[in-house]
Amino acid sequence: MNVKEFTAFTYRVLGERINFLYPYFEGYKLILRKANIKISFEAYISTLIFISIFTFMFSLPPAYLILISIPTMNIAYKILLPIGIAVLTGLLIFLTLYFYPYYRIDNRRRSIDNSMPYIASFMAILAKAGASIGDIFRELSKIERPKEISEEASEIIRDVEVFGKDLITAVEKRAGETPSEYLAEVLLGISTMIRIGGNLEAYLIDEAERFITIRRTLIREVNSILSSLTEIYVIMALVMPMLLIVISTIISMMGGIIFGLNAKIIIEILTFILTPTIFLTFTIIIDTIMTED
Repeated sequence: MNVKEFTAFTYRVLGERINFLYPYFEGYKLILRKANIKISFEAYISTLIFISIFTFMFSLPPAYLILISIPTMNIAYKILLPIGIAVLTGLLIFLTLYFYPYYRIDNRRRSIDNSMPYIASFMAILAKAGASIGDIFRELSKIERPKEISEEASEIIRDVEVFGKDLITAVEKRAGETPSEYLAEVLLGISTMIRIGGNLEAYLIDEAERFITIRRTLIREVNSILSSLTEIYVIMALVMPMLLIVISTIISMMGGIIFGLNAKIIIEILTFILTPTIFLTFTIIIDTIMTED
């Protein structure tokens, strides 16, 4: 069973039964479109609820079996704690699925924003060569990287050629659904050029130059941040753990206790928990601020 078949199954099971919940998720329709998730709003909400309920029911028996085997635990805890664990597990799954489209949106936005200097330049070249607006979007829909740009252009072409919308309506609709503000600005600018019969080539050249300037500024800011992070990293991930391990080793040799714990335990915590945590934290931070290019 693939994803579409599974979501169709969950909608058949829950779709009509949770109609009262749909108004509470009304704004989620646009989120799904911006994330380019090809699942209907009702089917996604049904899947979200179904998996959360299934997770709750699936995690409840193991929690009971584990806690009931603890003889010293109060009977009330043996009854209530498994329910609490199951509820938290189901809630965690619910939140994971709920925020997944936001994660997709952020990734798509970053990919599109990073490519805008090249995409705007490419569009300007096509316009200078005499290509029509429709031809420009057809060419964009064929590019392999970034695929997010080809997806956005393909949506415009589909609305025009399959659903019969006029080009202006299709472009403005995509401007409202794209996760990238930069691309939305360009699409709305193109729509304006079509309406007033403006110079599309000059407009796209100006936009390409603007995005190049933005890109240069961003690179300088990222380099400055990375320079500061390098200094912090050397102190936090290299110097500090080594210093603490040396101090703990000396105290251990003297038979001392640190915060009520044996110094050997402190060394193990520093080596196997603190240091990897610091490495992981810096990896996440750098991955967040760095672009793919």
